[in-house]
Formats: sequence, C-alpha cells, structure tokens
Amino acid sequence: MFAKKSVRLQEVPLVRRCHSCHQLKFAIASQALIHKSSGRPYCRWLCQDCGKPRGIYPTPEFLKNLREMDEGDEVESDLKVLVRI
Repeated sequence: MFAKKSVRLQEVPLVRRCHSCHQLKFAIASQALIHKSSGRPYCRWLCQDCGKPRGIYPTPEFLKNLREMDEGDEVESDLKVLVRI
C-alpha cells in the first residue's frame, strides 16, 4: 500500500478522504490504481499525518500554496457583503 515509486506528490492542496485514517484532510500524495474486477482506474489519497511514517512529505510548492490559501481566507473575511432583499 502506497509504494513510494508509484506515489505522486501533490502541489495543489485538495481536501480528500485519506486512505489510511479515513478522515477528510489535505492530501499530500495520490496513487492511481486499477480496480481488479471492473478494470476502472481509481485514486487513493494520503494525508500529511499518515505520510510521515512512510517517508512521504509535502513538497515546498504544496506548502507555499497552502500558505497562500490561508492568507486569502483572512483577506476575504474583511470584505463586507451587501444583500438585496
């Protein structure tokens, strides 16, 4: 499960259900697999907490994009919303 050679590290933060802990978290890696019975491709996602013991860490680009997302949320909270009724 999550062999290092077939794991693709993510550069854009996406909230996905972790294959290991089954919680909704930011996915740092994905693994594309083929389902045995149907033959269709599917993805497994891995969060940062579950990736550490396996030696899978987020890329610097991922961390930069995550910080930019956090900063964007703070800026948008200061905007006023006008509603017509």
